[in-house]
Parts: sequence; C-alpha cells; structure tokens
Amino acid sequence: MKYFFAGLLFVFILSACEMFTKDDLKKTADDVRLQTEQAITKGKEAANEIKEGTLQIKQDIETKIDDIDQAMKEVSEAKQAIDRIFNSSVPDSIFSCSTDADCIVVEYEGCCTNKTSINKESLSQYNKNPSWRKDSVNCSSVECGEVPQSVVAKCVSNASGIKQCTVVGGE
Repeated sequence: MKYFFAGLLFVFILSACEMFTKDDLKKTADDVRLQTEQAITKGKEAANEIKEGTLQIKQDIETKIDDIDQAMKEVSEAKQAIDRIFNSSVPDSIFSCSTDADCIVVEYEGCCTNKTSINKESLSQYNKNPSWRKDSVNCSSVECGEVPQSVVAKCVSNASGIKQCTVVGGE
C-alpha cells in the first residue's frame, strides 16, 4: 500500500508538472508570437522608409536630368548663335520658324555634329551657298558634349523668345 500511495503521489506530481508545462509553453508561444509580430511591423516600417527615400532619390535624379536637358538645349542655341555671328553671311531668316513642320534637317560640317536645321523654304538658298554649310570657328578649341546618333528638326524659342529651327536628339 505504501508503494500505491507513492505511485499515486508521483502521478499527481507528474500531472501538475505537465499542466504547469503546458501553461508555460502557451505563454512562451504567445510571447514569441507577439515579438514576431512586432519585428514584422518594424521591418515593414523600415522597408517603407527605404522605399520613400528611394522614391525621393529617383525624383531628384529625374529633376537633374531635366536640368541637364535644358542646359544642353541652351548650349545648342548658344552654339548656333555663335555660328551665325562668326559666319555673318548666313541670314537669320533661314533659321526662323513658327512650327516644327517649318524646319528640316540638313547636312552641316560642324565641330560637333554633321547636321543642322533650317527653314525648309530656305533649302535651295542653303544648297547654293556652300560656305553656309560649315563651321567658321576653330574646332580644336570647341568641347563637344554627347552627340546623338539621330536628330530631328524642331522649332524652339531661344532665350530671347525668338523661334528658330534647331536639331535635337531623335526619339
């Protein structure tokens, strides 16, 4: 009988330990679940911050590219103006335009390009004057930027608001 009560006590203690262990395991599992959810939330917040920063960087780069495009347009206009000043025999009227349709791309022996744009009504006059089709400046002193492989004629307003034919990189 003595062993019977000892066995019964052992079963009772074992059952109590088992219940205590189940409760502890459930609490531990709940704690782990909560910590995991908090870590996921923090990870999502960090990912969103990185995404927002990346979007801002992308927007800044796009703005810089737009600024560079505008600067390149102004440089092209300045170069054409300089070309006209140094080659005064070329009348400004061959470059005047109202719309893109007024302009055509023609061969030109330039320092940085072999194309320019003129008013299509001036083509025969341009073709009759070979001196108009080449740069009159010393090309060794000219620094050329990136030259597009293909160009199209456009009618654009220069810094003074005067519309002139010019060439831009083809699309």
